[in-house]
Amino acid sequence: MLWFQARQQSRWLWSVPINPRALLLTILTPILLALTGGHFAGLYLPKKSPIPVPDLNVQVLTLAAILVWALLVVLSMVLYDWRRLGRMPRWVRVLPALLLIGIPVLVRGGVMLLASSAATKQFERLQRDILQAILDLTPGGVFGVVAASVAALAALYWAVEKVFSEPEFAGKPRPPQDFEFLQR
Repeated sequence: MLWFQARQQSRWLWSVPINPRALLLTILTPILLALTGGHFAGLYLPKKSPIPVPDLNVQVLTLAAILVWALLVVLSMVLYDWRRLGRMPRWVRVLPALLLIGIPVLVRGGVMLLASSAATKQFERLQRDILQAILDLTPGGVFGVVAASVAALAALYWAVEKVFSEPEFAGKPRPPQDFEFLQR
């Protein structure tokens, strides 16, 4: 949601001679830092029932998974304005965002709301098992996990930057019309 709001509020900046890379970093950096800070704060802040702090491999992989997910969501949203998809129907441009955001949110929300606590615990165990399987497949211990995470994040950031720097806006940016006299 932060990306969507920042992106909508900054569309007018495309008419100003600003480097797209600088604009992307200005919008994306606070979001990624907030996710990183939230991840580590969640590990170390006191809770009602303390959980053991996972080992470094699991922490790095979990943080990488969070950041990869965030960049995939940003990429799916930036694809909507991409020049190469500009002539496609709207539903085609919205499809990546629906697949990456809508389906996982509905599945996780459905499991959390409709399922029993045993099913919820089994779903969480499945998520941990997937992370553990990825850890088992990654050679080199912590350095291998960090290298794989950095490579995945760099590739995703490159894709986001590439698509972000090639927008095609159909109309001129307009200010929000919250006032009655502006709507006439």
